[in-house]
Amino acid sequence: MGDNKIRVLIVGEAAGAEKFLGEFKDCPFTKVIGVITKGPEDGSAKRLRGSGVSLFSKLESVPETARTDSVLVLDDEDIDLKRLSQIPKPAIIGKTGAGLLLQMKRECNKAQERLKEAKDELEIQAWGLKKTNEGVKLLYKELEEKNRRLKELDRLKSDFLSAVSHELRTPLSVTKEGISLILDEIPGKINDKQKSILLTAKNNIDRLARMINNLLDISKIESGKTQLKKEVVDIVGIARQVVSFFEPKASKKGVEINAFFDKKRIELYIDADKITQVFTNLMGNALKFTEKGKIDLIVSEGLKEVECVVSDTGIGISEEDIAKIFDKFQQVGKNYSPGEKGTGLGLSIAKEIVEMHKGSIEAESRQNNGTRFRFVLPKFSWNDVIKDYINLGIMNSSHNDKAFSVIKVSAQRSGDAGKRGIDKKEDAACAAEMLKALSAKLRSSKDKAVRDGNEFFVILNDCARQDALKVIDRIKQGLEAGDCGVYCPKGIEYRTELATYPHDAKTSGELMKILTGGKEQ
Repeated sequence: MGDNKIRVLIVGEAAGAEKFLGEFKDCPFTKVIGVITKGPEDGSAKRLRGSGVSLFSKLESVPETARTDSVLVLDDEDIDLKRLSQIPKPAIIGKTGAGLLLQMKRECNKAQERLKEAKDELEIQAWGLKKTNEGVKLLYKELEEKNRRLKELDRLKSDFLSAVSHELRTPLSVTKEGISLILDEIPGKINDKQKSILLTAKNNIDRLARMINNLLDISKIESGKTQLKKEVVDIVGIARQVVSFFEPKASKKGVEINAFFDKKRIELYIDADKITQVFTNLMGNALKFTEKGKIDLIVSEGLKEVECVVSDTGIGISEEDIAKIFDKFQQVGKNYSPGEKGTGLGLSIAKEIVEMHKGSIEAESRQNNGTRFRFVLPKFSWNDVIKDYINLGIMNSSHNDKAFSVIKVSAQRSGDAGKRGIDKKEDAACAAEMLKALSAKLRSSKDKAVRDGNEFFVILNDCARQDALKVIDRIKQGLEAGDCGVYCPKGIEYRTELATYPHDAKTSGELMKILTGGKEQ
């Protein structure tokens, strides 16, 4: 503190002064300029003098020039107040005050000790936290490295499975074809025993082929190489085909298959082959684990989604196994079910496919009480389908460095009825005929024509603007010539809009904005 310290004059016995100085020796705010003490010079007085403290026998001995801020009285010795008043601005602290001051100092010392202990503890904790943080960072780094290695190993595993599966496919196909030729007795006649052996071999080849296909499917899904080829299809038709496929096998086992559909036709925007695979996996499992009773397949349409259910009266699944039913390579019924064993990938693949369609799948079961699988798929709007086609077209065009075009054809009644378009119930047949006519003008199977209300969109993949203009000419000529047939009444006007990537727009949103006259989609 320098010159800012409080200068103190102590009045009292040398021992008391020494004690006081001992209490305040570390105080950064005070400085004792002297001690007034009576009596012979004892040990305390000598030690005070030795420490550089001035000793006075009486108050009058204190130099008038000494600047004193406080006079501290440690005993009841009389003090010449008049003499003290001559000392510049002194503050006199009596015996009681001195005692309190000492007590406060002691408490202050204790508080400082506690603060020091707390500080030391905090420093230890800070050091510990620092070390912990360093340890956590090191663990994170190790985890990141292990995750990287696991991903690399997983990729290598997927690549290995894919490569091996592809390599196995060709010899399997050749072997199967050779066995089929012999079974058809093309090289010559065979007896019943030979036919039975060859049929067993062919069935096992088919089983191995299914296992290879499952391995290929899961490796493609995991690597992100699986692309959905979505179309607007009838899911009831898909379900009927799957039921027809399993009915002969079920009949041989004495298992009844029932199909329930709340509508004759339910359209969804899905990959038909993939959803067929989901139904096939679920029905195959149901038949494998059902020795008697029935299997029900139900498809019903809700407000925002379509629900598909496959249930059976088979052996069921234990509560312990149901939690891992969709995990890869899980064969929860392998210990207590008859029949062939698979790879344990069927349900995992089904789950991945459903979730790729933004749907969900779940299972309910109790051992010896059958199993119920339920998956739901979202319904669609034609506007979403068109956007999806446009997004896919732009992505493919950017990869192939080619153009992509979309034509919008609007149909509207002329005259007084012109405001209501042709999307009314009575004009449904006309709309269907018009969509058919537009589809006939497409250049190849890669192109598509879809309807959204009274507007029709023609998707032209790998098509530059000048080629799209030629398609527009063919469309106009066909419509004006009455290609829509007898279903379309007179007085229908047609209008076309064209947008090409990347000539007119760089994104699907920009393309749709052009086609819809600036409206946000």
